[in-house]
Amino acid sequence: MNDADNLLQNYLRDYWEFVLKHNPTFATYIGDHRYNYALEDLSEVSLSAQSDYFKDLLAKTEMVDETSLTGENSLNRKLLINTISNHVRMFQYKTHYIPLDHMQGPHIDFPQII
Repeated sequence: MNDADNLLQNYLRDYWEFVLKHNPTFATYIGDHRYNYALEDLSEVSLSAQSDYFKDLLAKTEMVDETSLTGENSLNRKLLINTISNHVRMFQYKTHYIPLDHMQGPHIDFPQII
């Protein structure tokens, strides 16, 4: 692995840890119990910080030279950019103000983690 590969792997790791930390019920659902003590912080301050994080990570990931990546990391870069772009759009369109529907929300999440 070269420097571009290592940089991308760091971004992937940072992204995953950020998602787990800010979505503790999801972390518990998938078996990571480090955040069992917490629930999602839906405050304006937290949501703004999350939006800023995703915008910053998207910009940094897009700057990784795809031609320098080896193996599957070119695909990993594309997938990460797509995933982060979805997060950025979700904040742009304020989907966090619609936390409940028939497919997602505490009424679905909590019974699944028990």
